[in-house]
Amino acid sequence: EVKRQTDALVADGLLDKEQYQIYCTTAEGDATRYVHLFCDIHTRESICFVACGGDGIINEVASGLVGFEKEDKYLSIFTYKSNSDFAKNFPGVVFSDIKGIVLGNSRPIDIIKCGNGYCLNVCNVGFAAKVAVYGKKNVLKGRKKPYEKGIAEAVLFSRFNHIKVYVDGEKVCSWMLFCDIANGRICGDGYICSPNALIDDGWIDISVAKMIPLIKFLQLLPHYSKGTHLTNPKFKNVFTYRKAKEMGIYVIGEVELAAQIAPGELVAITGTNG
Repeated sequence: EVKRQTDALVADGLLDKEQYQIYCTTAEGDATRYVHLFCDIHTRESICFVACGGDGIINEVASGLVGFEKEDKYLSIFTYKSNSDFAKNFPGVVFSDIKGIVLGNSRPIDIIKCGNGYCLNVCNVGFAAKVAVYGKKNVLKGRKKPYEKGIAEAVLFSRFNHIKVYVDGEKVCSWMLFCDIANGRICGDGYICSPNALIDDGWIDISVAKMIPLIKFLQLLPHYSKGTHLTNPKFKNVFTYRKAKEMGIYVIGEVELAAQIAPGELVAITGTNG
């Protein structure tokens, strides 16, 4: 589809064949490596990297751009037949049209430095992260509805997490259900986990959920999906919500993770409104 659309733009005289190339990644992490190397070699050229696919490839491309001159290195996305939660941070913008990207507008956006890597949208710790782990294992085992089964497994085994969270140096909790470290608003294929987050405000949005009984957890899910969980009085004592510049997480017996916001680190080409 990318080739079909770029060929059409060449035929219409809106794009020259010498102005673009298509690179197909070969493995996880390959996009980050390729983008970083390409920018290293073409330091003085103005280049827009278009990540074609879902949030995984988008985050890889964005990570490869960090540290280079944002005045001439740009990020855009092409989501034809792919689902991207990150794209939902741009309401009304069409990311399935290469022409829209060529004629689109630019805007600075933030990215979160998270441990040794980067997070463009949302980083989940605790329950949601375990859903992803269980789901991926189910995929490898060839099970049907792997992530739905991952949710069930996480409900049974991962609602109680011995994790210390520090926000701007202040200890927030020692045990929790989950923590969302957000630059964007939406994760998990449509869950509005951080309704107040903005990708260009220079802050990390942090939501920490306390451990709660199973019945209350099941009541929480539809509100978490719609983004009303932080304002619903029923869950007032469940969540600790902060905007911060940095935070730290210590997973007992496993790993320590630090996160800091990098405001305006990237420039995105957002395409045109549909």
